[in-house]
Amino acid sequence: MDDRNFKPSSEPKYFSPRSPIFNDSMSEPLEQLKHLFDYEPQQQLLQYSDVCQFGYGLLSQCVKVEQVYLVQFSGIGGGQILAHAQIGSPQLSHRIEQEIHFNQSNHSALEALNQLNISTPWRSISLLNNNLFLRPSLYLLISAERASPAIEQLSLHILKARLNALLANGQYQLISPSAYQDLTLQAVSNSAIDKLSEKLRLTLRAYLPDVENYVILLNDAEPNMFYASTKTLNAPLYLTLAELVIENGRARFLTPLNFAHLQHVHKHEQPHHTLKHSWFGAPILYDGKLLGVLAICSQSHTFGMQREIQNLVVYCAHLSALTLQRQLTQYSLQENLRFDRQIQSKIKQLSQSNRKLEQELKQYQSIREKLTYGAFHDPLTQLGNRALFIEKLTVAFKRVQRHYDETFAVIFIDLDKFKNINDYYGHHTGDQVLINSARLLEGCIRQNDVLARFGGDEFVILLDKIGEKEDILEISQRIVAAFESPMSLGHELLTCKCSLGITQVNNEYTSVEQIMEDADNAMYVAKHRKSHVSFHQDNGLNKDNAKLSQDLLDALSHGDIIPHYQPMIRLQDNSLMGFEVVARWSDRKHTLRKALDFIPFAEKSGLIIQLDLDILRQSCKQLYQWQQLALHPEHIRVAVNLSPKHLLSTESVNRLLEIIHQAKVSPKNLVFEFSEKEFVRQNQSSFEALDKLRAAGILIGMDDFGTGFSSLNALFDYPIDFIKVDRSFTSRMLSSKKDLSLMRAVRDLSNDLGFQVIIEGIETIQQHKKLVEIGCEYGQGYYIAKPMKPGDVEHLFEA
Repeated sequence: MDDRNFKPSSEPKYFSPRSPIFNDSMSEPLEQLKHLFDYEPQQQLLQYSDVCQFGYGLLSQCVKVEQVYLVQFSGIGGGQILAHAQIGSPQLSHRIEQEIHFNQSNHSALEALNQLNISTPWRSISLLNNNLFLRPSLYLLISAERASPAIEQLSLHILKARLNALLANGQYQLISPSAYQDLTLQAVSNSAIDKLSEKLRLTLRAYLPDVENYVILLNDAEPNMFYASTKTLNAPLYLTLAELVIENGRARFLTPLNFAHLQHVHKHEQPHHTLKHSWFGAPILYDGKLLGVLAICSQSHTFGMQREIQNLVVYCAHLSALTLQRQLTQYSLQENLRFDRQIQSKIKQLSQSNRKLEQELKQYQSIREKLTYGAFHDPLTQLGNRALFIEKLTVAFKRVQRHYDETFAVIFIDLDKFKNINDYYGHHTGDQVLINSARLLEGCIRQNDVLARFGGDEFVILLDKIGEKEDILEISQRIVAAFESPMSLGHELLTCKCSLGITQVNNEYTSVEQIMEDADNAMYVAKHRKSHVSFHQDNGLNKDNAKLSQDLLDALSHGDIIPHYQPMIRLQDNSLMGFEVVARWSDRKHTLRKALDFIPFAEKSGLIIQLDLDILRQSCKQLYQWQQLALHPEHIRVAVNLSPKHLLSTESVNRLLEIIHQAKVSPKNLVFEFSEKEFVRQNQSSFEALDKLRAAGILIGMDDFGTGFSSLNALFDYPIDFIKVDRSFTSRMLSSKKDLSLMRAVRDLSNDLGFQVIIEGIETIQQHKKLVEIGCEYGQGYYIAKPMKPGDVEHLFEA
């Protein structure tokens, strides 16, 4: 309650109270008590009204007082009102005075007054006998607004001590109000309970020289010794004594005699103890909650006679409750502050983490976009790659299957004699030709068409929603015309023409693979005819194809296609390491046709599978025969070139393994080679097929490295054991630092990744010496040996 302007209705001239301070917060209660000691009357208390007004004024320092009556109870008749100070109506005063007159004791009068339904409760304090008052039954009855129980009890104790001291005029050995004031100041100074208890003991020594005290606090309802002025108080007896106060929450005074009686009454309920001195314990209460016990003990015979000593202990117990509560509040505030700081720190950390996550998310999104882009785009030309084109082609194909009236076209483009450009000018110039070609093609197609680099020097175009053949031919002729003009590459002008294979897609097609095969075959026809453009539907080569196919089938059935074996050696000492199988066709004119004369056609016509299997059977049979020779080294390997079509199905892979098993040769002596251009075209299922072959013991080689435009980084992903560097690098290495550097790079990379490098196309002794000088380990070429018949090879085993 906070009514700083309140004053009593009638105030004597000598009465000058301070402005009262009302504050219920825990930071103020102890400060309020200090004012009760500062308040002084201006003269001695000579009249009943002086006593009444002093009590009214002192209590007004911390609570709002409504009524104060000084009443005498004689036990005969009702109470006699000696003086009063009040505010309120005369009618209320009349009712109060009636209740006092009708009751014979202080206790019954308080009960009656508290039943009047007045907003403020009634309390009372008794006054000691002295030279002013000859009767002992004098009480101050007080009506004041309710404050905290601790403040009420403390203020009443202070008022009683102050009045008794003022009324005694120093004639009695009573505890001075200064003792209360000292304890209050000790509590105000933010002392802990042990400091406050020590202050109490020092104060009581003036009256009880041997006094000792201790404090018991409850922790989860369990009493624990918190403070003891001497170690002897740690004995179980003093915990038992404190439990007597804890049981009913009221102060208790015990002497050796009455404690012995209690022990006798409760001898079956608790262990027996002996008390050798007087003991007094007061509960430490806050808002009705028991926090602990403050107790003192002394052997002084006057201890039991000094009730004022007990009142001072009770007062200190109330101070202890406030001190405890203040400490709990401060601890709670500190914990809240610490918790707030932790929360702020966590919020800051979360904010930093969020910012970091946002940055990482942006980086992840950027990396994902780059990876996604890289997965579907060619890094050299920035066009879509094979995967993106097949995805777009699949979507268009499904649309044509749903809508029969729609068609589209696929153009397969191959740059003519591009390998010659690479061989003569180098790969850097070749890359520039590819980039320029991509830009030329972009300028020839429509906005809704799809252009992609299929691999190496091959490009593909999807002409979307195009139905007329004339429109397709118009775009095709535009492409051919664009490549007729020379390209400006630095100081060079190069002309690189192209061949186009076209197929128009309708609902008669059954698969995307068939579409691509027809466009590829049409491109092959255009190259063969040197006509630049060929439609699959009218390529006119069916008769020629049929004749060539029949001749090839006859050659296979008559055993006219046989393997020749080109040695591969260790360059340092020219020791034999193996052979590469090279197919040769001995036709009816007894002309020995090289592989390039018929292998490409076999690939396009679908006869390559049969041809490869036949060459593999003959090679495995020959390997078995060599292994029977006593001089045959166990490490010799035979490398067979295969079409990637063998990797398209599990049945095809199993067929290869079955041939090896039937020939009774060890898979570890075989190497299956695939060209780099084919590696670039393969998908995950093809790599899984390669893994299966490797698991069976067969080694995998990449042939013609440097012609398929795979980066060195790709070597980390390919499941390979050998790399064969294309002969074009060997032919230029003595005059090209770039090609020599590439060989060194591949050499170093092979050492790190654990695969072997074989250099193809060694034609001169200078090339051989240079390769040995730079540390290349293996090689093959016409300088070393040309492909030979099986019978011409055996003498090499004896070397």
